[in-house]
Amino acid sequence: MVLTPERHGDEIAAFAADAPLTEGILTPFGVLDPAVLSQDGTLNLAVGIERTKNWLDAQQMRNLAWRAAHPDPVPYAPPGKAEFYAVLSLQQEVACANRWSANQAADRIQTATVLVGRLPATLGLMESGVLSYGHAHILAEAVDRLEDPTGRLTRKLEERGLTRAASQTYREFRAAVRRGVAALDPRGAEDKHAEDARQRRGVGEPAENAMTWLKAFLPAPDAQTVLAAVQGVAEKHAHQAKNTAQAGGDGACGVGECRTADQWRADALTTICAAVLNGDADSLTDLGLPRWQGRRPNVDLVIALSTLLGEDEQPGDLAGYGPVPASLARLIASDPSA
Repeated sequence: MVLTPERHGDEIAAFAADAPLTEGILTPFGVLDPAVLSQDGTLNLAVGIERTKNWLDAQQMRNLAWRAAHPDPVPYAPPGKAEFYAVLSLQQEVACANRWSANQAADRIQTATVLVGRLPATLGLMESGVLSYGHAHILAEAVDRLEDPTGRLTRKLEERGLTRAASQTYREFRAAVRRGVAALDPRGAEDKHAEDARQRRGVGEPAENAMTWLKAFLPAPDAQTVLAAVQGVAEKHAHQAKNTAQAGGDGACGVGECRTADQWRADALTTICAAVLNGDADSLTDLGLPRWQGRRPNVDLVIALSTLLGEDEQPGDLAGYGPVPASLARLIASDPSA
């Protein structure tokens, strides 16, 4: 396609969205005014820009990987530390040149190294405009944690992960990659879970306007237990407030505000913790959650019978999270209160 000043903007946008990328990158995006495009034209323009960004990100990965493989030596580096200081210097240079943080630069360089050295098909899809850097980063991060000296698991994970990657959101793709890792490397998944479980923690991070982010890094079943309890208390209180409001008293919207589901959950967490601090933990058993819901709050798990019996190590699937190692799935399933 020959681009001329007379060619209609919608045609140029359609060309950017569909043309082979070696030609599509020549699209004069700067002269396309969204205000004069049709609705289809603006969508095609968005697709064309995204395809070009993916191609550019792939070139950046190749560039960073080459630099990482050929870092400039640092004069007067301490004995035995030459390589470490060369890599550190490269990260600082890249961060400064691109206005990135040092951590962001290190992450980009590591991702580039994995993509160029171990995930050629993934990099190829980026260069064809099909796959975004975000998808590639998720897969590279998973591969970087694999203990795979022969590359066999990496090849299988890449082949499996890329099957539907182009049509998946980041969240869907991350879940698919996790399932792939759990299925292909069950023993590695077990070891990594045990290692990460030792790093569990709860922290509070001050925010603006007298607010705080409360965060916890927990094993998946523990997190689901917390969420199930919070959800149960929140639903119970919201139901009570609604009934009070309908009876003419102060309820869910009776004091000039209506709470969202997120607000009810936040308040439920405070209620649970306040009861413990006030020495009134027994009051939590008076909420009547099993009677009100018809069943106790659940942590739902899907596990193969053969895995439950210890005949194989297929990962289980924890509702709200995804794949968990077989030993953890068996532990959850054997809980006497389950």
